[in-house]
Amino acid sequence: MKHEDVTIVMQGPLLSTSGAAEGLRYFDNYLSLVDKIIISTWNDHRNTNSFIGLSNVMNIISGKDLANKLIADIRRIIGDRNIDLVTDDITNYNDYYNNANVAYQSATSLNGLKKVDTEYVIKLRCDEYYTDLSEFIDLMKSAPEKLTTNNFLFAPDYHEQFHLSDHVIGGYTHNILGMFQTALDFCKKLPAGTDPVHCSQLDVEGYRNLYNNGLLSPESFLCICFLISKGISIDCSQSKKIMKDHLQVIKTQDMGEFLCKMGGLSFRSHEDIMSNYSSNFSIESMEQL
Repeated sequence: MKHEDVTIVMQGPLLSTSGAAEGLRYFDNYLSLVDKIIISTWNDHRNTNSFIGLSNVMNIISGKDLANKLIADIRRIIGDRNIDLVTDDITNYNDYYNNANVAYQSATSLNGLKKVDTEYVIKLRCDEYYTDLSEFIDLMKSAPEKLTTNNFLFAPDYHEQFHLSDHVIGGYTHNILGMFQTALDFCKKLPAGTDPVHCSQLDVEGYRNLYNNGLLSPESFLCICFLISKGISIDCSQSKKIMKDHLQVIKTQDMGEFLCKMGGLSFRSHEDIMSNYSSNFSIESMEQL
């Protein structure tokens, strides 16, 4: 079934450590299910982390020239498909708070989301893929006011409060746009750098993580931004209830063949994930939160 009311936003660099970003091979797969794809990337790849292991290429081609070549190649691949391409200058965000590239993710996501004119949206990374989004879309539409994601490193509450998975995110377009607008606004006004922010800097008190130091992971930062954008009070003593009321999760293995990445590692099966992370790092349902 094709969902004409759903757009996919693919965000991030057009290259990964192994070559072209892997998700770019799945245009036709995605367009069999949704109306449109928007790719949101950078017009200069010199400052991204995508070029670990690609130093020889970078010695030959400048960041701007490489980006221009990649963009031209993508435009040829797009052809007459219903796909738009949005670019931005990564140096615009040099002075932003950017723990684990959260400003970069927020900026590219937001740039793409601003071009969406459908009721629903799914945000993916350019360097990841899922071959079957049908169950994800059905779940998303069953409770569209909630933020829908998969369970890849969606942490239980006792491990870290509000720690969603940010690898694939779906819901009403206005809600996802509000989430990333709020996140980018915070990134702009918080102290620049890559050190994690303290919860109090988002006016959140009593936040608990594994180390009890009040520092927010980028995943928890984004989740809190989603809740703030919806006007939801962040009461950490009610974190489980808040999460169950406003988020829902699908198992990654219910999304067909997939590629998820974390910490320089690639995961293509549930067994891959479990061999590197215990089940304590990925709930399988909100009841396990």
